[in-house]
Amino acid sequence: MVLNHEKRDNKQLNLRKGWSVLISAVLIFSTLTLLTNVKPVNSAVDSYSEDFTTTTNMDPSNTNVSGWGSGNINLPWITLFNPTPLTGFYDTPGEARGVFVSGDYAYVADWGSGLQVVDISDPTHPSLAGSYDTPGNAQGVFVSGDYAYIADAGSGLQVVDISDPLNPINASAYDTPDISRCVFVSGDYAYVADFGSGLQVVDISDPLNPINASAYDTPDNAIGVFVSGDYAYVASRDSGLQIVDISDPANPSNASAYDTPDIARNVFVSGDYAYVADEVSGLQVVDISDPLNPINASAYDTPSLAFGVFVSGDYAYVADWGSGLQVVDISDPANPTFAGSYDTPNIARCVFVSGDYAYVADGGSGLQILYINYLLIPSNASAYDTPDDAWGVFVSGDYAYVADWGSGLQVVDISDPLNPINASAYDTPDNARCVFVSGDYAYIADELSGLQVVDISDPLNPINASAYDTPSIARCVFVSGDYAYIADDGSGLQVVDISDPLNPINASAYDTPGYARGVFVSGDYAYVADHSFGLQIVDISDPANPINASVYDTPDRAMGVFVSGDYAYVTDYNSGLQVVDISDPANPINASVYDTPNHAWGVFVSGDYAYVADGNSGLQVVNISDPLNPSNASDTPNIIGVYDTPDYARWVFVSGDYAYVADRDSGLQVIEVVKDYFESVAVAQSLTVFSGSSSESLVSANLTCNDFIPSGCSITYYLSPDNGSHWEQVNPGSEHSFTNAGSQLKWKAVLTTSNPSKTPTISDLSISYETVTEEEEEGFPWLWVGVGIGVAAAAIGAIVSYFKYFKKE
Repeated sequence: MVLNHEKRDNKQLNLRKGWSVLISAVLIFSTLTLLTNVKPVNSAVDSYSEDFTTTTNMDPSNTNVSGWGSGNINLPWITLFNPTPLTGFYDTPGEARGVFVSGDYAYVADWGSGLQVVDISDPTHPSLAGSYDTPGNAQGVFVSGDYAYIADAGSGLQVVDISDPLNPINASAYDTPDISRCVFVSGDYAYVADFGSGLQVVDISDPLNPINASAYDTPDNAIGVFVSGDYAYVASRDSGLQIVDISDPANPSNASAYDTPDIARNVFVSGDYAYVADEVSGLQVVDISDPLNPINASAYDTPSLAFGVFVSGDYAYVADWGSGLQVVDISDPANPTFAGSYDTPNIARCVFVSGDYAYVADGGSGLQILYINYLLIPSNASAYDTPDDAWGVFVSGDYAYVADWGSGLQVVDISDPLNPINASAYDTPDNARCVFVSGDYAYIADELSGLQVVDISDPLNPINASAYDTPSIARCVFVSGDYAYIADDGSGLQVVDISDPLNPINASAYDTPGYARGVFVSGDYAYVADHSFGLQIVDISDPANPINASVYDTPDRAMGVFVSGDYAYVTDYNSGLQVVDISDPANPINASVYDTPNHAWGVFVSGDYAYVADGNSGLQVVNISDPLNPSNASDTPNIIGVYDTPDYARWVFVSGDYAYVADRDSGLQVIEVVKDYFESVAVAQSLTVFSGSSSESLVSANLTCNDFIPSGCSITYYLSPDNGSHWEQVNPGSEHSFTNAGSQLKWKAVLTTSNPSKTPTISDLSISYETVTEEEEEGFPWLWVGVGIGVAAAAIGAIVSYFKYFKKE
């Protein structure tokens, strides 16, 4: 029995061994089969390129560059008719003396009205956010952190909590010994220009408890202060620029001084130079590379009194009292030059530049906000000083013909409007008042010598052709067809037949009731500006027999007239521009009026604008897009309204992008009235340039391009691996590893410029990119075959073992 048991045990053991071997075989076979089905990872490199001659890959909803589709990507090129630097304004209740910009707010020191906080998040529509009425008269303001530090005249330094700009509240105060005029904060100290008490240094490490740190008594009254490094630069009236060593704020000491020519009002330090607003002496540039030995670098004489200065980049912005904001190019500090200007409505005292805007504290006109890009395109293009008094001007081709009083006809070459040069002259017998060019002849109203006809077929050699002596004083001339119509003062309208320019003859006359000063012909009518008798409308359908059609009596003295469409635009001296509806010439009626500031003399209409030569107020541009409601362009954002010519504007002619103004003693003034410029920022963005499957992922990419980036411009490139959900900045020519997962590739470029005359350019772009793909093996299901074979083998083995065991038993 024992033997049988042992045999049975051995058989069972063998059976178990057999099962173990079979099961192990099944497991090994199954594992090998599973391993053959693991997903392999494949890597691939591909590329994309584009030369921008088509718009196939342009994302139109997220792209505003120009040139895509024509070969080069640029910033958009904008042409605006009469753009203006004036963006917006906010008329503060007091007198704006100082301004500081921080974030979305401009903090205005508003004299008797204390601190005014103006929301400038939309510079075109600034609005009051909050205010704090300081106890004294706010003169200057500096913002640091959650506090505004106000130089408050007799009330010293006021510290205002502006953590909530909508609700500024008192934090503390420090009563300086004299009259606080200006404040600059650096670190834990406020440096106060305190008039007769010089420089006061106040410890503001705890803004709720300012305490005296020290003082430095300047030789004269301290008005302005700027801190840079270890030095405080103090504008000290008659003693000019005082440089104070504040390396130890508790013990300030004299470092040096530079005596400016006039009264130092303010100072701004940038790099190695101090820029001093020096009243009558304009902008003084002082080399402070060695603060112990400041020396004169240069000067720029502003038109009025320099009161404030701010430096940003290559420009110094000067608050120039009655001449508004003057912009000076200081890219070469040794040679500052005019860059632009804008005549603010009141008295410019202080200026602060932030981003694309200049914020001007303009006295009684509050805060004026100006767009810098327009400021940097000077409105005045050029000038040509004629020998005598310029009265009239007519432009034809590359030449401006100027009626120059005692010097007759002056012919000026304006083929380059930025550089007008003398071409020739013809000295008429009397005083040239007006000129009209038709064909090869210039027709000149020459006062007592009547009509002078000058052959200008060769503009370099004008010669006498003929003359016609009118009865009175020839003031103005207009040529239409075969006739010259002359406004002949006391003799009214003279009609001269010039079918043969070499032999002008009388055709007819119409004696207006007043003194004919200007004339314009349109259709069958001559419109005569008849001084005290307003606008006379004369029917000239038969030039040999002119007859009265109607009269429109303007309020003052009609000096000039221009007809456009259904309206006559009459310059009416003290009553500005009168707009008369002449749709029915027999019944002219008032349409509207725009009262210009000075004496309206001449007018020229082009498009939606009337250009008025307005005496001492220069060129006034009036928006007449709605003739029933003309407006000065300065009332409308983005339109220039005024260009104050140097002398007395009498006549204007507009041709192309320029207005040519006869400006009495200052001759011919050429003024740019159409501005072409590049937008400051634009985006070029692609559609998806690679779209992989769900099993693919972008690993890396290398963007290369041909671009041109002038000074003052930039291009920033981005790639997105996930169809624009995440953008990653890249450096062209460098391999970039994506930090975000995705399989849809896009690119983007952001183009910027700080100079409206320059643009960066992209001519072509390529991207090589690497992807990885996880793939499953396809084909016969070896796993299940293996499992089936293993199970079958085990079953068969078990059955065989079982029968052998029982058979031997």
